[in-house]
Amino acid sequence: MSTRRKRDQDDYSSALGTLSRKQAQDALRRGNSLVDADLRGTDLSGIRFDGADLQGVKFAGANLSRCSFNGCDLRNASMWHANLKDANLDSAILDGADLDFANLDGCSIKGARVKKAIFPLASWTQSQPERDCKCLPPPATTEYYGSVAHHRRPNRSRTGPLYTVG
Repeated sequence: MSTRRKRDQDDYSSALGTLSRKQAQDALRRGNSLVDADLRGTDLSGIRFDGADLQGVKFAGANLSRCSFNGCDLRNASMWHANLKDANLDSAILDGADLDFANLDGCSIKGARVKKAIFPLASWTQSQPERDCKCLPPPATTEYYGSVAHHRRPNRSRTGPLYTVG
């Protein structure tokens, strides 16, 4: 049986294909980087990512329900069409994250940094964007209210408003 040296860590950013739930859990347990990892469509429900560096991770279409991302760095992460029901994003860094069409029912983002994060047509309950992000109803044209820009996204066939926070 061979022993692993501490500096011998797996790099999942260049892995071919999508990582499995087990591979993601192993990486977190070992403290390995998941920066730019591909976790699209993976069932990751209930996993605690607390404090992990998840910059540029592709979570598109993944099941992230009941996951905890407390204090995670999720800059430029793609959570497009992900299920974040009852997830905890408290104190996370969501700068440039794409949550387009994400299910955010019961999701908490208290204290999260959401500069230039995309939340259009995301599913919210209890007026959550207004409460946590200070988003306003979309105006007829692009205008700025505080730090929130309301406009329509180019190159998309749908006509829904785009809420950009930051």
